[in-house]
Amino acid sequence: MLVKPKFKSMTPKECNEYYNRLRTYAERDTSEGRENSYYNTRIREIDSYMEKNKITVVEAVNQLTTINIGTENDTNADLIEKEPGVYVGSWINIEHDFDYDVRGNFENLRDPKFFGKSMSNCYPSEWNHMIPFDYGVCDTPEQLLEYKFTPGDWGRYVLNNKKLKITPEIELELEAEITLGEYLRNSDRKFAVGFNPIKQDPENPGGGWRWHKWGRYIGKHDICCEYLDDEDLSDINQNYILVFHIYEFKDREEEIIEQEIKE
Repeated sequence: MLVKPKFKSMTPKECNEYYNRLRTYAERDTSEGRENSYYNTRIREIDSYMEKNKITVVEAVNQLTTINIGTENDTNADLIEKEPGVYVGSWINIEHDFDYDVRGNFENLRDPKFFGKSMSNCYPSEWNHMIPFDYGVCDTPEQLLEYKFTPGDWGRYVLNNKKLKITPEIELELEAEITLGEYLRNSDRKFAVGFNPIKQDPENPGGGWRWHKWGRYIGKHDICCEYLDDEDLSDINQNYILVFHIYEFKDREEEIIEQEIKE
């Protein structure tokens, strides 16, 4: 199922530490003549926000670092929610802002950092034969959710590679032709999808964002160049593409059980 992930929120102590760290770096940059550095700009933003709203450092930092989720018409939103668990925003890897901040895989589940964590997030293809890809590039969120796949060949490769026996039940599942959206919405497992727009900059030929680093492109544009900035995107009638990532949330206990089964 597609779920609403929790997003990080700083504690009062973390807010103060964050502010003091910014202040230290801002003072260093000022002494070196960099008045408009990131740290100085950020400190001025927080100080101005505090003064304008007559609030404390903790309140200002918390409000300015909390992710705002809104609708298509919400100009103040950091993330646009297309449906529960499907977000468009300015994050390439949105998992850095999930509250479930422990990356799960079969190699590190016994690491002590997992103890006391109720959830973790990871890319689903680390253990699943039904997801054909966990990241890539598309034109619209709908294009990804409506993507039709028969995962048989990909699934058999993964299953055989892990030396798992393909049961009749798994065989039937592998042959089912469904949309990715159907699978993400109807599965008992918990998923979220993040989309990050990459806008074309025609003034930057020969540089910028490159196709080959970001996984499979499932859109309709006829790729002709290495760099997005060099492309003619008139065939899709938009000046941007979307980088997407699919995330899965699992109970730590569930992951450990699966790890023990694999062993």
